[in-house]
Amino acid sequence: MLYVRVSKRYNKIKHIYMYGASLISERQVTMDELVERINARCTVTKSDIMAVLAAFQEQAIYALRNAQGVSLGELGTLYIRANTRTMETAADFTINDVLGLLVGFRPRQSFTRKLQKGQEGISFKCAKIQD
Repeated sequence: MLYVRVSKRYNKIKHIYMYGASLISERQVTMDELVERINARCTVTKSDIMAVLAAFQEQAIYALRNAQGVSLGELGTLYIRANTRTMETAADFTINDVLGLLVGFRPRQSFTRKLQKGQEGISFKCAKIQD
């Protein structure tokens, strides 16, 4: 069950307030919980799962630092992009206008289809209405 909160939002285009919903996140699944879940579904040991996840994190960071995308198979792709200031002209831009790096995730359609309304395990309930 996914709980949604309905709240008032300002529409910058229409210059009016409208109502929309956002999901209420209970909490995050910890690395230990993820390892437990994986261990319960296969014969790989917990220590092996932790080692693989740690190595994956290390290699994903290495790849992203080298401007390489990281394919996660049917899940999608991790990628990196620059967070920069914008300038009026290209001549005004300097390397100091690069503020940092942002990591993005581009999901595959086969992955997002499993998260659509109507799929098994996906249902909604309105939890809160904020005015």
